[in-house]
Amino acid sequence: MKMNYIDVLGKQGYNINILNKVLANENGDDMRYTQSLIQYVTEHHIDMDELAKQTGVEPQLFCSTNHTRALNATEFLTVCQYLGIKPENL
Repeated sequence: MKMNYIDVLGKQGYNINILNKVLANENGDDMRYTQSLIQYVTEHHIDMDELAKQTGVEPQLFCSTNHTRALNATEFLTVCQYLGIKPENL
């Protein structure tokens, strides 16, 4: 079941400042959080196709060489929730 970021925030207690940074792309560094997730997924040998299937996020967004855009806030928080990690720890 796909959740929106309000549901994710409420259930996981994510820091609203992290959400704002993802939405606003502060400091012009819009790929920072996406790159952090790609690195985490790669280092932990997580199956990217399964991750995409379970979260509903396009699999190409997890490819370190072919991603076309940064994850949006909903995608970012949904992936963090699925992986069981807090965005602040990335």
